[in-house]
Amino acid sequence: MTVTPPWRPLMAAALLLVAVIPIAGADHDEVRELRENEDIVGLEEILTTFRQKYPDGRVLEVELEREEDEHVYELEILAPSGEVRELRFDAVTGEFMGEDD
Repeated sequence: MTVTPPWRPLMAAALLLVAVIPIAGADHDEVRELRENEDIVGLEEILTTFRQKYPDGRVLEVELEREEDEHVYELEILAPSGEVRELRFDAVTGEFMGEDD
């Protein structure tokens, strides 16, 4: 029987959180410039909307994608049911756009 040290799950959770924070799909300098110019809303606003719609969901990954002339936040989440879902938010307005199939 293997005994897991009590700090190990906390360390894994901390490393996962650090891995999720960067916004994939967009250069960090580009994201900073978009935010400074108020061309997109901040991730904190997107996460607030997400928590209102999915209070028990967990964010696994965040991407800021450019699709044609639009910026879209894509959140990959773990739903309470155990399903992984991808949610889309308009990066300019912060509006929830729905789930990807």
